[in-house]
Amino acid sequence: MLQRQVYRMPKAGSINHLKQQTEEFRPPMADQVCIAVRAIGLNFADVFAMQGLYSATPEGPFIPVWSFQGRWWLWAKPCRSGGWVTA
Repeated sequence: MLQRQVYRMPKAGSINHLKQQTEEFRPPMADQVCIAVRAIGLNFADVFAMQGLYSATPEGPFIPVWSFQGRWWLWAKPCRSGGWVTA
């Protein structure tokens, strides 16, 4: 298993509940991409979601980042890796 650091909300309500956590995740499948995130952006939708004011806010725990930038790599397929992505 691999490890990653995330900022996770246990549930919507208060931005003060945002916590940094280290968690394990499985390697991507052959048709998936893994991205090493270098920068994130919190926008109004993220802040509203953390406060429970956005209609698409998940019911339980969630990671409130909808835009990020980093480098990608594919795990199971041979390919050129390391390209920058913004999503």
